[in-house]
Amino acid sequence: MSIVVLMYHALYRGEAEWDSLAAEERPYAVASEVFEQQLDALSAAGIPVLDPEELLGHSSGAWPKKGVVLTFDDGHESFYRHAFPLLRKRGYRAIFFITSDLVEARDDFCSWDALREMADQGNWIQAHGKTHRFLSDLSRQEATEELSVPARVIAAHTGQPIQSISFPGGRFGAREIELGRTLGYRSFFGSFVGVLRQPAKEGSAIPRIAIRHNTNLGTFVALAKGSEIAVLPRQLAYRLKNYVRSLLGNRIYHGLYRKLSS
Repeated sequence: MSIVVLMYHALYRGEAEWDSLAAEERPYAVASEVFEQQLDALSAAGIPVLDPEELLGHSSGAWPKKGVVLTFDDGHESFYRHAFPLLRKRGYRAIFFITSDLVEARDDFCSWDALREMADQGNWIQAHGKTHRFLSDLSRQEATEELSVPARVIAAHTGQPIQSISFPGGRFGAREIELGRTLGYRSFFGSFVGVLRQPAKEGSAIPRIAIRHNTNLGTFVALAKGSEIAVLPRQLAYRLKNYVRSLLGNRIYHGLYRKLSS
């Protein structure tokens, strides 16, 4: 078994759209034509793009032997403008994790109408926090609000039950899992790097592999196959960043990341 959950953020097409992205978004922004090449490469390599239901298996309990699941974090409007048409053309479905307060606060985020249309086509519109604050920095009451509000709001706008969350910034711990389970979440997605070789245990987070702006096609295919040679360097880099983050704290670490991205 080798299931790889790929994590995307913004897509862009052309220089103007690239220029419109915030500096901190660019390291994880993928050109739409490159995204299309990646979808074609998955097909050419015989790597199935799995329906989210196949990964989470809440209804059937069956697990596929291999494949990738596509996930998108935050809610950038390029999800609807670029990713959604390419996915629909191929009959693929993905999980879009949305920061609920930002839907109406930011012009460059998907509207509720767009998200509802994507949901109606079988995509999963799920939670990515209320404001994108790092839950591990918050009080229990604040963390509870960050988990409960998006579940209620997204469900009201899309008609979908909210049962999955990706933690903003990948910051979470046992408390956030326990709170999420109490509030009805059934699956949790982190940002730590890994490949699913067996079904995730109940109450544990699912690893993902972030696709970056500079991920070349050969590396992308190797990652999608779950190649240990391709995945290991990313795991080591993640652990190093996590160690530095533990020393500096989330606020200083993220400030440093934003400064280095600009």
